[in-house]
Amino acid sequence: LASGSASGGSIESCCANADASDNLCPALICTDFSTISIRDGCQCSSLGNLCADASLTGTLNAFVPGIGEMCVGVGGCCTSDTDNDTFKQCFDTYRADNGIELPDVSGLLAGTGGGDTPDASTNDEIPAEPTTNDEVVEPATNDEVVEPATNDEVVE
Repeated sequence: LASGSASGGSIESCCANADASDNLCPALICTDFSTISIRDGCQCSSLGNLCADASLTGTLNAFVPGIGEMCVGVGGCCTSDTDNDTFKQCFDTYRADNGIELPDVSGLLAGTGGGDTPDASTNDEIPAEPTTNDEVVEPATNDEVVEPATNDEVVE
C-alpha cells in the first residue's frame, strides 16, 4: 500500500495483487470511510474482516486513532447475512449512542486517490513537538602519536 500511495496510484491498482488473506485492501476498496458505509457490490464483511484482525487494527490505530472504537461497532453490526443498508443503520445508531467520532483515515490514504475520504489539508491539529537529545558527545580521539615505520637497513 505504501508504494502505491507514494506513486499516487489508486487503491484498486495498489491492491490488485494483494494476497487472498489480506484484510486491509478489501476494507479500503469497499468502505466509504467518510460515512463508514459499504460501497455497492461489497459486503460489510470486507470491513468486518479488517476489524477482526487484532494485529492489523492495533497497528492501524497508531496511524488512525479511533479505528478500534469504530471496529467495536462494526463487529456488533456486521454478520454474514447483513445487507449494506441494515449495516449502515446499525452502525449509525451505534455511533450516536456511544458518541463515536469517525476515524480520519486521510493520512492512511493520502496520495492513493482514495475517493470519498476526508481531505488531509483540513487537518488543523498541531503536531507534537519533536523530542530532542541535548547531550553533546565529543568524537573519540587517538592522542597517541605513532611515528611511521622506517627501513634503515640498506641492501647492496
